[in-house]
Amino acid sequence: MKLKLLPALSLAIASLANANNLYNKQLAGPPEEFDLMRPVQPEQTAITSKTALIPVSLTETKSGNWYWDSQLPVDNSSFELLVFSNGSKNWQVELVDPVTKQVYQANDIAREVTFNKYGMDRNNYPADKYDFQNVNKGNWNIRIRTIGEPEQFDGYVLLSSKSKFKLDSYKTNLDQIKGHNIHFVTQSTTNEDTIEALKDFKPISSATMVVTHPNGLKSTYEMFDDGLHGDLNANDGLFGGDFKAESAGDYNVQIKAMG
Repeated sequence: MKLKLLPALSLAIASLANANNLYNKQLAGPPEEFDLMRPVQPEQTAITSKTALIPVSLTETKSGNWYWDSQLPVDNSSFELLVFSNGSKNWQVELVDPVTKQVYQANDIAREVTFNKYGMDRNNYPADKYDFQNVNKGNWNIRIRTIGEPEQFDGYVLLSSKSKFKLDSYKTNLDQIKGHNIHFVTQSTTNEDTIEALKDFKPISSATMVVTHPNGLKSTYEMFDDGLHGDLNANDGLFGGDFKAESAGDYNVQIKAMG
């Protein structure tokens, strides 16, 4: 069975500047401080992710109820699922076992269900946390439904496990200027191995970037492992892709990998 991995990475690009308003600055100092003035290498800014963040958007069915479904790539027998429902109390969460095809209420098979706030610093959001132990591996189907109109139509689910696979992603160019291309690369690593050791195994078969522009619109861009998109060599496990920053402002990039 081929497991569909969907690790996701979200990072915000600082407000892009207009090239017409930029001024070069001459740096000076003693030789021992030269290293401190050099730009940080892009590889040193890599963000590592081993979670899958999936947007939820409920749609109305013919019966007047609301529904959403997706797949959860589970490659460990224990995993955690966080459901960010924006405070909605009438979301019903169902899971379909990838082996037996049996449908469960998430509450019924979770070892523990808790409610808390999650996030960083002051950006905390309420979520229901489901803790699953000793379950089958594979692509679990998740279904969220409501009877009648939902209290909230949109949210997120976050999948986290002790998977040995991680996703390392970073922006390769140092400039962030309107009209320029913004380039990212991503690769799969493990706790024990480097990408060099993994390249023959090829844990990633495809990758995409979902870019949220300053005006709120979203675009999807393919990433490639062909040696032609800033990804070093073809078929080396490193995927690259870019998008043009058409306007100044804050961009959000989510990188998704499958394999």
